[in-house]
Amino acid sequence: MYLDRFCYQSESGVLEYHIEYPADRPREMLLLYYDTEDQWPRAYKELQTCEERVELLRNISENNQIIYLDPYSTSESNGDSKCKLYYQTDNEEWISCTGFRTFRAARSRWWFLALASCSDTDDALMSSSNASQYWGIYAEYKLTMTNGQPSDIFHYQFSDDEWPILPADIAFLVTNFILLAISYVVGFQLSSRRLYHSIYRIYVQSVAFETGGLILCVLHGLIYSTDGIGMSFLRQMGQLLRGIAQMMFVFMCLLLSRGLNVTRMKLGKADNCFIILMVIVFVTSYFGMLLWEIRVGLHFIHGFQMNMFVGLRSSNSVLSGRICARLSACGLENCRLDLLPGRFATFR
Repeated sequence: MYLDRFCYQSESGVLEYHIEYPADRPREMLLLYYDTEDQWPRAYKELQTCEERVELLRNISENNQIIYLDPYSTSESNGDSKCKLYYQTDNEEWISCTGFRTFRAARSRWWFLALASCSDTDDALMSSSNASQYWGIYAEYKLTMTNGQPSDIFHYQFSDDEWPILPADIAFLVTNFILLAISYVVGFQLSSRRLYHSIYRIYVQSVAFETGGLILCVLHGLIYSTDGIGMSFLRQMGQLLRGIAQMMFVFMCLLLSRGLNVTRMKLGKADNCFIILMVIVFVTSYFGMLLWEIRVGLHFIHGFQMNMFVGLRSSNSVLSGRICARLSACGLENCRLDLLPGRFATFR
């Protein structure tokens, strides 16, 4: 049973685990696979039985990648794992195992965690008349996966591939705050000369939505850096606000491309139809990409590696492009203020 995955740094990765399950169930093992083709990809795609997937790690015994969750186990691969029997309030006997594992490798590496229960005695139980009682794996677990030192809030709770995300979000948030302040100053000057037109209003709203979305994303990242859980609601709302900002910015660019408030004050029917069509295409494409991202994310959750840095660079490049475009918009409005006499025209 697949549990989770984490990209550990080459020297300071630590896994802490606490796993409990009923003592009358088959004995379980915690399996640790890393990302080479002969380990997790092979175990997930090619090998069919529990025994084959465990045997794959037994052949690499020097790495101690099997942790036996058994209070009577004497295996050296258990390391610092400690298992004990205890009784719950209903007098049901349970097994509780705690321990930690330090990961050291020549490079940062993905590790995939899974639970298994496939010993000979378990097979005998499964073939008995009470097989339904032992069907499947039942466990209550808590996994804490960290990199670096607790004082390093930008690295400690984050997988190695996620390290640039929070600093990048903070940097873009500061940039957007500055951009929003400049936008309001320019907007005030436009308003004082009665030049505050609809195009610039859409632009300011787009910057405001982008800034609000980044605030929520940064808040989620800061909370995540302290407890390793975060608030997914904040992240989702932040992504929603940033999506709205993108749509508004594209809508503004479409209006400018048809010359609204530049060469004409009103769009014709053909221009309106063109803009409506382009907005529909953009919104459909946006939500299509969102569904594709969810599908790829689910594929990744089941253990296949993706190059997250490429996605991060691409998204930051798009955001950088939008910031440059918005700065250019502010610059153009300032040029218009310098060239046009006061109260030259009123745009509504």
